[in-house]
Amino acid sequence: MITNTYICSSCCGQTRKPSSCDGCPYYQDSRLRRKYNTLPRCPLQTMENSDLQDYANAMESELCAFDTRQEYQLKDESALRILELLQDKYYFNDINLNSEDKIIVQGFERVNRAIGEDLPEIPDETISMIIATIYFVAKRRTEGHREYLDFIHEYVGTRLGTGIRALGKKDL
Repeated sequence: MITNTYICSSCCGQTRKPSSCDGCPYYQDSRLRRKYNTLPRCPLQTMENSDLQDYANAMESELCAFDTRQEYQLKDESALRILELLQDKYYFNDINLNSEDKIIVQGFERVNRAIGEDLPEIPDETISMIIATIYFVAKRRTEGHREYLDFIHEYVGTRLGTGIRALGKKDL
């Protein structure tokens, strides 16, 4: 709530919360400053020939399925934002989504459902590390277009159901 009075930075920092700071031009939700690229991730060599890669494939293949449903119109930026929302849930334990983009929310819901169906016994901490690793790879692979999404379509494939994937776009 804006009171049109002065407040020192110390008091502002101690009392800052969405309910009382709504409308303040200086308030910024802490979720907007999250550094997703610094979250704990699995070393790529550890993932390569382990169950962890299978878990990552379950998530990435659902990203492919969602991209297919969107007629291959998603950009890597959308995939990265979906991964960020997944980290909001699995790493930061957020209950509410912080996105107004309906497509991104739908993508989050689909990948989250696939995690629940394909990886029900996997602890959230492990899920978060896998998501962080996927995020790292996606950020490294993208040039701002569809480089990451095209790569996973070719090498991971599209999720058709639990444990069932089709490789490449032409196989669908």
